[in-house]
Amino acid sequence: MNVKEAVKKAREFIQTAFEDEQIKGVRLEEIEFLDRENTWKITLSFHRPPTGLQELVGAPRDYKSIVIDDSSRKVIAMRIRQLGDVF
Repeated sequence: MNVKEAVKKAREFIQTAFEDEQIKGVRLEEIEFLDRENTWKITLSFHRPPTGLQELVGAPRDYKSIVIDDSSRKVIAMRIRQLGDVF
């Protein structure tokens, strides 16, 4: 799998996983390939519909790291990505 395919797979996964929440503004943040594990780690961010006070100040971006097995091309994990974290 090349980098474009990995990013596309991660985007499709996010759109499907959060389809009921009507997320917007999906943006690519980070890409990493781990040779030892033969996996891609793709971090995407997006906005969820604002609620409560967020309607006044704007909703923060959510960051998710998607792990994809290169051989099978399957998503094997989705993790919350906190800013400042190191994979």
